[in-house]
Amino acid sequence: MLLTSIGDFLTGAFADDEETSASYFSRELLDQLSDNDPTITGIWLQSKNLHDGDIKVLCDNLMRNTNVTEVWLPGNFITDEGAKSIAHMLKFNKSIKELFLGQNDIGPRGAAALAAALARGNTTLVALGLGENRVGVEGAGAFAAALRHNHVLRTLDLKKNGIPKSSSIRALLSKMLDFNASDPGDESLVLGLQEELVGLIQNLPEDVANEVVEKAEDALKTAM
Repeated sequence: MLLTSIGDFLTGAFADDEETSASYFSRELLDQLSDNDPTITGIWLQSKNLHDGDIKVLCDNLMRNTNVTEVWLPGNFITDEGAKSIAHMLKFNKSIKELFLGQNDIGPRGAAALAAALARGNTTLVALGLGENRVGVEGAGAFAAALRHNHVLRTLDLKKNGIPKSSSIRALLSKMLDFNASDPGDESLVLGLQEELVGLIQNLPEDVANEVVEKAEDALKTAM
């Protein structure tokens, strides 16, 4: 109840312009998105009890939308299946710049699908929030692999995802995101980060390294 109240408060606080934001999941909203209504530029659906089926319908209507730039979906019931629907949408949508999916139930497979969309399809998203999910080291590895190809994403929130604070992959992701925020024209830095990623994978325990590589490769194959 408290989480829902906080979500409603945040929705009201941020979406104060009713002409440019949507804070209720409804048939009317879906029709507006499908019709590319220019008055809808933000979607704020925090803590609305949305499940994977709802997310798929939402994403189907966002696929070709060119006006929505922000999507907030924290505190719902999104699993890997919902994340896959979002990832598929991101391969086609060219307007969403900020996407927040914190406090859901997204695991390594869902993270890998999102990473794949960033690696091979999406060149628009600059901020992705995944705090308080189940991404883990494997999912973080998929994002590290994706950032070898994506030089647009600048913010990636993975706090409280079972990734140790001392993890080398956390530091590597930070470096890659800092690179994206600076001048992506330095090819030597790109190659250096790629070498560091390879070194990191080699230094992981064999079972963890194999899983990271497999998930990263699966993610990139899915996107191709």
